[in-house]
Amino acid sequence: SSGINAEWPLRPGIVVVIQHLAVCNLIVAVLRLLPTTLAIAIDDWVIGEMLGHVQFHVSNYCFTATSILTIVMSVLKLICLMQPLRTVSWSKTLGHRVCGSMWVLSLAILAPGIFYNLLYSRQHLFFTYGFYTCVYKGDTFPRWLVKFYYFGYTTIITTTFGALFISSLLILVFARRAARRHREGLRWEGVLIVILTVASFFVSYLPWFVAKSGRINNMVVFRVTYFITFVNTSANFFVYALSITSFRNFLRMKVFSLGGRFFREKYTEYSVPTSMSISLAHSTTERIRFPQNSLKKFRESRVSQRS
Repeated sequence: SSGINAEWPLRPGIVVVIQHLAVCNLIVAVLRLLPTTLAIAIDDWVIGEMLGHVQFHVSNYCFTATSILTIVMSVLKLICLMQPLRTVSWSKTLGHRVCGSMWVLSLAILAPGIFYNLLYSRQHLFFTYGFYTCVYKGDTFPRWLVKFYYFGYTTIITTTFGALFISSLLILVFARRAARRHREGLRWEGVLIVILTVASFFVSYLPWFVAKSGRINNMVVFRVTYFITFVNTSANFFVYALSITSFRNFLRMKVFSLGGRFFREKYTEYSVPTSMSISLAHSTTERIRFPQNSLKKFRESRVSQRS
């Protein structure tokens, strides 16, 4: 028990949750961050109406999935600290099942709004220069959908921030208690990645929801807090690189592999062709053999003359 408590490696199930979070961040980067950056650069929405619908719903879906998966990761790490022996058997299959159910749950939460927008509000989609993204006109929503959105997002926000705050505090408490109890060296890799991921989530989304719930009418504040939400997508890469040794080794291996391939291609580009190398080697051998044969014939002739 002391060895397990002293090391606390990342369980395969938690690693799977981190992988699902990385996939979610990649989807946000491609379908939300990239179109918004392009719209800012061109000062217009030029990638079509269909991608406007996709960006709006993918943004909401990935935010919901990220919130739930972050809670799952934090709670699972807390359980690992509280019951280290019972969590040794956690497998990747269990992690994929848990994450898959969270993706389905996120879709189920947003399904009414998605279906209504795609069936009845397609013509009410417009591009806003305030956030350089596509949104639906809120005054066209029925009352039940407005109440659904308000209740759903209020529940998600309060549950997410509350659960993450409490679980993070408990993780630090149990980690410090176990560090004092055992004398062996303590690996903080698993604790650090959970705390940094939760901190990135708070820094990214808390200002936006405070500004939105506070009914602030300042557009500059809205715009700044909205673009801060992109920090979570870009920061998680550095969080994983700083806190996961295997991820750093993977990046280092890929960088060295690409660098070696690049220099190998450059060397091949300026090297002598194979056929020319063979002919040069053959000619060099003949040049070496020719003096040897002449010298041999010269010695034989000298010997015959003496005799």
